[in-house]
Amino acid sequence: MATPSRTKEAATSSLALRHGVEEEAAAEGQGPPDGGLKAWMVVAGGFLTYFVTFGLLNSFGTFQAYYGTHVLPERSASAISWIGSVQLFLLFIGGLVFGPLFDTKGARVLLVPGTVALALALMLMSVCRQYYQFILTQSLLLGVGVAMLFYPTISAIPHWFHRRRGLAMGVVVSGSSLGGMAWPLLLDRLFGAVGFGWTLRIVGFISLALLAPACVFIVPRLPPRRRGDVPKAEMRAVLQDTTFWLLVTGMLLVMWGMFIPLYYLPLYGMHLGLGATFSNDLLTILNAGSLVGRVLSGALADKIGSFNTAILCSLLSGIVLLCLHAMRTKAAVLAFAVLYGLFSGGLISLQTACVAQITDNMQLIGVKIGLMMAVCSIGALTGSPIGGALVAANGGEFYGLISFAGGILLAGTAILGSSRWTMGRRLPGAVAADGLYDCVAGVLGDTASQRIVRPQDATYLDARLGEAIQYDELPLLISYAESASEVGSLVQCAQAAGVKAVPRSGGHSFTAFSALNGTLVVDIAHLNDVVVSDDGQSARVGAGIRLGALYTALAMEEEHDVSFVGGICPTVGLAGFLGSGGFNMQQRSQGLAVDHVLAARVVLADGRTVVASSCSHPDLFWALRGGGGGTFGIVVEFTLALTRIPRSAMLLMTWSNDTASRFPVARRFLDWAPRQEPSFMAQLNIYRDTVSLQAMHYGASRAALQDLVDRSGLADMGRPEVIVAGGCSAHNARLFGYTVFDCVPDNELDASILNVAPDPFSPVGDHPWFQYDEAPKSDAIPPAAPWERFHRLSKSFFVDKEAPLPDDVVQGLVDRVAAADEASEVWAEWHAWNISDAAASSPNAFPWRDRAYAHLEFQMHGSEDEARQATYEAWFAELESYLRPSVGPASYSGYMDADISTEPLTSYYGDSVCRLIEVKKAYDPDEFFTNPFSIPASPPEGMYC
Repeated sequence: MATPSRTKEAATSSLALRHGVEEEAAAEGQGPPDGGLKAWMVVAGGFLTYFVTFGLLNSFGTFQAYYGTHVLPERSASAISWIGSVQLFLLFIGGLVFGPLFDTKGARVLLVPGTVALALALMLMSVCRQYYQFILTQSLLLGVGVAMLFYPTISAIPHWFHRRRGLAMGVVVSGSSLGGMAWPLLLDRLFGAVGFGWTLRIVGFISLALLAPACVFIVPRLPPRRRGDVPKAEMRAVLQDTTFWLLVTGMLLVMWGMFIPLYYLPLYGMHLGLGATFSNDLLTILNAGSLVGRVLSGALADKIGSFNTAILCSLLSGIVLLCLHAMRTKAAVLAFAVLYGLFSGGLISLQTACVAQITDNMQLIGVKIGLMMAVCSIGALTGSPIGGALVAANGGEFYGLISFAGGILLAGTAILGSSRWTMGRRLPGAVAADGLYDCVAGVLGDTASQRIVRPQDATYLDARLGEAIQYDELPLLISYAESASEVGSLVQCAQAAGVKAVPRSGGHSFTAFSALNGTLVVDIAHLNDVVVSDDGQSARVGAGIRLGALYTALAMEEEHDVSFVGGICPTVGLAGFLGSGGFNMQQRSQGLAVDHVLAARVVLADGRTVVASSCSHPDLFWALRGGGGGTFGIVVEFTLALTRIPRSAMLLMTWSNDTASRFPVARRFLDWAPRQEPSFMAQLNIYRDTVSLQAMHYGASRAALQDLVDRSGLADMGRPEVIVAGGCSAHNARLFGYTVFDCVPDNELDASILNVAPDPFSPVGDHPWFQYDEAPKSDAIPPAAPWERFHRLSKSFFVDKEAPLPDDVVQGLVDRVAAADEASEVWAEWHAWNISDAAASSPNAFPWRDRAYAHLEFQMHGSEDEARQATYEAWFAELESYLRPSVGPASYSGYMDADISTEPLTSYYGDSVCRLIEVKKAYDPDEFFTNPFSIPASPPEGMYC
């Protein structure tokens, strides 16, 4: 059950918010398409951008040599190198501004002004003659223009590609290699033919012509973030990400050494006496090798991963660079240019691909790339001047420069290796993720792209979260099955990839155990068919259906007028509900929901499907009902016994702002409600300033319920508002206290809250909503408004029949709720149990049916403020230490508590634990289906069976 404080108005407001996000998400699609015209146009635009920008940056060695002999002969090589270093510095540091701008404003707002700035800088350079003028134009203005063009290009590619991201980045970055081949040749020939000024003007016009179409082609797939600032929680996660910062540090060292040959290779050739023309052409040769290296490294990254390829490229680049000590002939230096270009060519594209690989939310990709590039700017700014200073310090010899550049590259390689190691630890099975995706996509067929959500997809956060949003679990993939055969194949995919499969139906897991780190989530919400037997006595029901959708589907079967004995919360998934036992508003006379299950189809850990019933696999059938969801296999279908639920009477009593009545009402409820005739089921809701009692008198008249209330004495306690209604249908009873407060005619009943589509929850902030085939069970009934997500804190306790709560404990509980922080929206739900011996029953694993007198549940809305959240957690810890001595360890497994103070298995499964362990050993001995509180295949330490 749930608090009736979730009003229809609040739900309608949330629906309006959801509608806008829904349209946006539908326009986006569910993941990178890995191809298509728009995607490859982005690649083409990126190629042109890199041809111009990085092509010119990679040609600075030609500028360096020309400035030293013609324009700025009075300046040292180290001083001239600052012109190029400041360019690189602005390119890298610009990420702090232009990365977030891409995330919030899109691509074109950067591409167009970046194109204008670059072209203007080249035109102004054509009239420069002084050192400071080149700093202002080539260093500052050109550097800013290049940065504005670079970030939207490098950030847009991950929006469009995942499996082929390495290849796409390789094609884009190959533009810089071709530019690095073309620009030095063009510059060297034009300097002699038309002079410095007209050379720069010609280059400016060519650049403008190439960048204009790039401004049209490069577009992001995802919409800009609505907020200008990164959410604090997400930014905190980035700043605390060890893998990311090791990657950043490694790339800083790599960038420190990598660009030095691009600046000094022509000077090194001249130093060796290899001739000016040959020495200048070395840059073209190096960039030709780089062209091949960028494409090959991209393709290799798609096979062995971006991290592994980056480590290999960095290692080989450092080794080849150190070998330059012994390379002093034309042939040897030529070989160095080819090999260094080949090995170092992919590093620029791979650094961003590595960031994408460890980024869950692609709407933060610009921020993370910007942070990394900003740190790397230190190396880009100082690497080449340090190299020049080492040459000068060693009398014009290059051995100091070579040792520094090669050594720092190898040091960066070592740190990249440590980043790769932590990535593997942080994401179990990460190496197998791509293979897992291919297998899952093969199972799901033509609609795979719509039914798979990956960490880099914008909808990942919405897809991985259930109702409780405080848990940060990161599954490798989330898959949405539509048939039992698909579920079996998905289990086999997970087994082949060496990862766990986690089943999910309703998404109500209070501890987020339905989506765990490094797992394949098998979401069965679309297994929701309802087929009623010809005689109306039973129904075969998809195990992923929500209760509200089940009730709606059964209500459409007017011929039989039957329903199912279940709870009133419409968004609860059937499989989890029955795995926990299934307590409900009719249980004191009709039994638990699991008492009405006739059979279950189950996918086992090896992918086989079996039918469990009292006749077939009876031990498994016993365990599935009340022994915990997702522990023994994935249930894909239940056969349920149906019943005709008679018209009933309903009660709602409310004591508002009545402090004096709080304890007497609570005490009377516990003494009175569980002792009434079995057809009477009641719950007491205790808030900080209000107490309400909600009850159903199953099959009784209004007069009978009124008589029961009169004899209870509750109406004499304070001045409660009392509503007693009669003749309520089953639907009406389930809505009572939610959206209706009386028994109304059937044709006027608004049952919209029951008509729940597969995704019933509200969106999370600005994050896009995942949707796939969200068809409600009836077009005649309006779809349900979304259920509001929140930070849920909860604890659950059973009161034993043999140990009633003393007055002082009841008083203490009421006082604790009243004294809690108002912002926590604290409430307590106390449910009358004491199930009748005459109620329907069957052998099942639920342990507390015959012992529980009452069930006490306490909940809060948590807070994103860490200090306030800590006070809430302390409140619950104190509550548990206060109440456990009076009630013992018994708790309801449907409200699992990650911080429970008692041994969880015995608290949730009592005397059934040892038999459940035997069933686990028989059906899942390797514990393929597991979560922190699931049944193990052998007794845990300290438990003896």
